[in-house]
Amino acid sequence: AQSHRGVKPVYLRCSQGSVSWLYPRGALRVVLRYGTAGKEFQGCLKLSADFGGANIYVEQHRTLKLLHSGSSSLLRPDGKRHCFDSHKGQVALFLESDSLGGGGGGSDPLRRETAAFDYDLQLVEEGGDQQQSLDPWQECRPCGVKESLEMFCSSDFVARGFISSVYNDDQLERTLLKVRATRVIRQASTVFEPTNSLLDTEEHTGTLHVPLTCQVKHGSGEFLFMGRKRLGDAVLWCAPRLEEWQQWIHQAQMDGSAQCRLEA
Repeated sequence: AQSHRGVKPVYLRCSQGSVSWLYPRGALRVVLRYGTAGKEFQGCLKLSADFGGANIYVEQHRTLKLLHSGSSSLLRPDGKRHCFDSHKGQVALFLESDSLGGGGGGSDPLRRETAAFDYDLQLVEEGGDQQQSLDPWQECRPCGVKESLEMFCSSDFVARGFISSVYNDDQLERTLLKVRATRVIRQASTVFEPTNSLLDTEEHTGTLHVPLTCQVKHGSGEFLFMGRKRLGDAVLWCAPRLEEWQQWIHQAQMDGSAQCRLEA
């Protein structure tokens, strides 16, 4: 992408990854596909904290929808998530240098600018309505028994504990739940960290992300928190009350419907 003119095509087939465009000049067309099967998916991307030098669009119905401008005054471009559905098994992103006269860095040719982002693709279930399926930063419905049991087995993190605080971030359009975990059952990567490494205690703390539109309140009592990591965020998927979860475990063990070893 060193040419001042023209569009350089980039084809990516990984379910997650990063793109970094140093000193943006000209344009890039980044085509995302989930493997080689041509299956439909939902994609989300997170811009780098210092994203600059380019405008980024997503192609939708033969038009370009602006996701972020390189000259935007947004203080934390890395906070907001941009999500979209695939069409015929792919999503095309268009990055165009916003520099004047084709030189990187706008009016300051010595300024080191980089247009970088991380992306994450999730397959849409076969037979599901892609238009009705929501991305994890929009979904608010509570989890049922079956979904909670399945989530326990497949989630990236599982912990029981209490909600310490609730903070609504209007700019990022998310609610941040500060959780005090009394027991961390599983975490594929760090979500909950020890409260005090000098003390012999199992207590951990972590921050979970929930869509702002869900209007989460500070609930009392102990919960089982389950979810997945997406683009570095611990996104809360299900959070049944502990007493409720213990009843579901007992029932699943009685009828043999458990898909893995269930714990509380």
